[in-house]
Amino acid sequence: MVTKAVIDSIYRQYDKAPRRPEDLNLALLFDYAFDNHGIIIDDNDLYITSIDPASPFACIPLDRIHQILEFSEVIAIVLPSAIIFLNKKNSDVNIHLKMERRSLWDKISSVFSRVADDLNPADMIEEDIPVFKHDPVV
Repeated sequence: MVTKAVIDSIYRQYDKAPRRPEDLNLALLFDYAFDNHGIIIDDNDLYITSIDPASPFACIPLDRIHQILEFSEVIAIVLPSAIIFLNKKNSDVNIHLKMERRSLWDKISSVFSRVADDLNPADMIEEDIPVFKHDPVV
């Protein structure tokens, strides 16, 4: 089973693509995913026919793949911001999307922008308040 800690480790360890697509372990795809996932590789792209063609993960440029890893039940295709898990025994596909962590500054500005959005200057004007002119005491 692939845990969150393992996924985080994969993103840290494989943060860059190899220099050449030939350095990827493409044999894993043919050994374990070819029959169940209809893997097709041309000069520039990897096609996974078990994924809906409308999905951005159905066709992946080879130069975007950081690594291909084998686990007990799945083959993982590591991308810059996602990992595609192809089941070895059937055509199941799971995709993990890497969510960028917001910085402290982003969190603070988001709070202030929500407060600013909630404030409407027109609501701050109260027309029913009488205005008295006060003469200074001499």
